[in-house]
Amino acid sequence: MQAVAFPSKQIEVLETLRGFIGVRLLLITGFLLLSAVLLIWNTIRTAMFARRREIEVMKLVGATNWFIRLPFMLEGLLQGLAGGVFASAAMLVMNEYWTRGVQNFPSAAGLGAFVVTDGYPWWVVLWIILLGMLVGAIGSGTAASRFLDV
Repeated sequence: MQAVAFPSKQIEVLETLRGFIGVRLLLITGFLLLSAVLLIWNTIRTAMFARRREIEVMKLVGATNWFIRLPFMLEGLLQGLAGGVFASAAMLVMNEYWTRGVQNFPSAAGLGAFVVTDGYPWWVVLWIILLGMLVGAIGSGTAASRFLDV
């Protein structure tokens, strides 16, 4: 006859840790997204102030607000794309180091479940890049709308 050992205490610790870390990571993520929007917003505002004479001339010859706003939104989108690419590269490097580090632990440690082995990191890369582009476009679009009357 064999006995089955169920690691209920370890599972409770992991659930508590997940709840503790999960909420804080969500708050940090929201704070970082807001700070990215504000940084891009400030960059576009500065660019609009630097180009205010060109914007005035464009308005005088009949350019619509969207015609003026679109290049600034494209600039913010490209800034978000660059940030998303850098963040994705950092995430992939960290995932590789994590995977190698966990493989050095004994298999009885139970950390093998914390290694991502399928194509999930590439889905995260896709979402990071798309979110970066969206945040860049939103930040620059709001800045261009707000400071279009320079």
